Amino acid sequence: MRKVIPALKQFLEEIVQKHPPDASAGDASILLQSINFEFLVCLEIATPVFQETAYASNALQQEYFDLAASYKIVDGVLQSLRELRNDEKFQEIFTNVKGRAESMAIDLPSGIPGQGRRRKMPERYKYSATSATEDQQYQSLEEYYRVRVFYVFLDTISQKLQRRFKGGDNTTWGILNAFHCMTVQDNWKEPVNEEAFKSLQNLCQFYELEEVDKLRLELKIFYSSFPCLPQNTAATMLNLMKGNNVQEILPLMLELLTIYAPLPVTTATVERTFSKLKLVKTKDTQPVQ
Repeated sequence: MRKVIPALKQFLEEIVQKHPPDASAGDASILLQSINFEFLVCLEIATPVFQETAYASNALQQEYFDLAASYKIVDGVLQSLRELRNDEKFQEIFTNVKGRAESMAIDLPSGIPGQGRRRKMPERYKYSATSATEDQQYQSLEEYYRVRVFYVFLDTISQKLQRRFKGGDNTTWGILNAFHCMTVQDNWKEPVNEEAFKSLQNLCQFYELEEVDKLRLELKIFYSSFPCLPQNTAATMLNLMKGNNVQEILPLMLELLTIYAPLPVTTATVERTFSKLKLVKTKDTQPVQ
């Protein structure tokens, strides 16, 4: 995309400058005005983030991809976003943008956007979180884009991923997270992770299983017996148990993993099926007599 922008800009300029004027010159002029310094900043920030999320999105849409594996993918994306969120990384991005803008003959903004046309904040909004952000004075153009664009964008993406995959007050996500805790080997080493054990208690309560201590013991035995799993997914754990004939020794684990393993990550497969069906049978198709 970064390599396409200079060619696109040149193409639009040729349309605008064409004589006699082309019918699309007006639209080209509007698009050309949109390719400014702020556009380049947003593009440079969004590109590495969307590369990460696109990889995760493609992985999560795979058929037979279980929820335990999806948590690992999302945790990896969140970790990448945390590593990206620092001043040094933004300074590198901003330097690259300035160089790219200079090569494309795009001028830097003459002032900090929005700082010259301030208006008085209504009294009822004076102490809100939004007004605090709006009221902030920026000392440089770099600081403005770092705080108002870079950090806000990364934080928004992270919060959305956290909410969708880690859940909040929603009971369903709490149960799914409890299932996921079973597949994390480090949770069941001594000392046992208290938060994971609490999730396990909620899971047993939800499925009306009274032997939570026995389940914890089963998990400790399982991970002691198989310390080097290639992938800690529900399906892998089930296959390992059945392949080594230990499922009768670990009945509670077997019961819960059997529930967990077939839960779909997304409805992508179903949605694709309906999309293909529309190509074969439209709403106007008459039923066969």
